[in-house]
Amino acid sequence: MKKIVLVLTFLLTISFQINAQKGWFSINKIANGNSFSSICFYKDSIGYTVSNEGFILTSSDMGYSWVKKKLTESSLNDIFFIDYLGFIVGDDGNIFKSTDGINWDKKSSNSTQNLNSVYFLDADTGYAFGNGSTILKTINGGESWTNLNLISNFLITDGAFSTPNFGFCTTEEGVLIRTSDYGQSWY
Repeated sequence: MKKIVLVLTFLLTISFQINAQKGWFSINKIANGNSFSSICFYKDSIGYTVSNEGFILTSSDMGYSWVKKKLTESSLNDIFFIDYLGFIVGDDGNIFKSTDGINWDKKSSNSTQNLNSVYFLDADTGYAFGNGSTILKTINGGESWTNLNLISNFLITDGAFSTPNFGFCTTEEGVLIRTSDYGQSWY
């Protein structure tokens, strides 16, 4: 009987060790004091993450290894890809655009507010959301941005659209804001 118990215990221990390899685990220590705020994968194996120290990290092997590149001295808060276009938003109104995922061009947002989230409906139409009720809209693929001037003063943490005309924002104050007219008015 003791042999059976010992064999079963041994088999269970091996089973747990094998199954543990299938879950979440740290790939490597790439942070070096950075805090990562957003991650996305484009075309299955190509991944990006942005940090509070102004770095973008890129992986071309499904996240097994990462290459770090400094974009700015300010925090980067969100990254979004649609088709081949990539967009990053961050503190101090920073917006970056890439057409290849390697080279990132800074675009003028006409805002100094911290931008917390970016969302694109298609390659042309996108929104950036941030502090001070900032909602910015582009209709030319991020080349220029217009402030939609929301009346209330919220810290907008995230935004997304369910259809081109229906969009939603979350706020730090616990308020959901909605648009039903392509982002022209929010309530």
